[in-house]
Amino acid sequence: MNVELLTPADLARFGQQWLAQVAELLAQQPGPHAGDLLDTNQVAAYTGFDRRVVKSWYTEGRFEKHGSGKRIWLPVHDFGQGLRFKRADVDAYAQGLGVTVRPQLLSSAEPPPKGKPTRHKKSPPQPSEKALRVA
Repeated sequence: MNVELLTPADLARFGQQWLAQVAELLAQQPGPHAGDLLDTNQVAAYTGFDRRVVKSWYTEGRFEKHGSGKRIWLPVHDFGQGLRFKRADVDAYAQGLGVTVRPQLLSSAEPPPKGKPTRHKKSPPQPSEKALRVA
């Protein structure tokens, strides 16, 4: 009975072949490109609605315009850097609601603010009449 044992060189060659096949499969698979993924601010600019309305689209959903009584939600994806929306999903959702998208506004979308939000300083207290009254 002959048993062949794999050597470290065989394992390394197998690993390289496997990685090459995986890379080839990933290259063939159509995936979302950076321009096809929109954040909440960009979707708001693209559709002409406020960010809060866009948030309600993926949390609460909306009823279809065509009167079928179906509630539809905007599909959202979490890629680790915040929520992202595929442009095709936004187009299909807007069409279901009867909303016309405005791609020219997409370039003017403001990026989300970075860091902590600034807080307004309180104005100094004004002396009241009671405080000025001497007993």
